[in-house]
Amino acid sequence: MPRDGSITLGDIQDEATLAIACDRCGRAGRYPLAPLIKRHGADYVIPDLLRTLSADCPKRHSGPSYDMCGCHCPELPRLFAMPSLV
Repeated sequence: MPRDGSITLGDIQDEATLAIACDRCGRAGRYPLAPLIKRHGADYVIPDLLRTLSADCPKRHSGPSYDMCGCHCPELPRLFAMPSLV
C-alpha cells in the first residue's frame, strides 16, 4: 500500500491506544493499537483506517459537504509536534 506521506499504524505503535472522534456526529472512542496493527498491519495508513472505522457513519456519504463525517485522530498533532525553538 503506498504511503503517500500519511502516518501509519507503525509510526504510532509505541502508543497504547488511538483516539478517534467526529466533531459532526459526536462519536468518539479509543482503540488499542496492538489489535489494529495485528489486523491491518503496521503499514496501514491512518486515512484508510479512519475510512474503515467510520464506514457505518450515517454522515459518511450523505448530506451537504459541510456536514459530512469528520472522523479524525485528535491526538496525532501532539504526537508529531515539532519541538519548540525557544
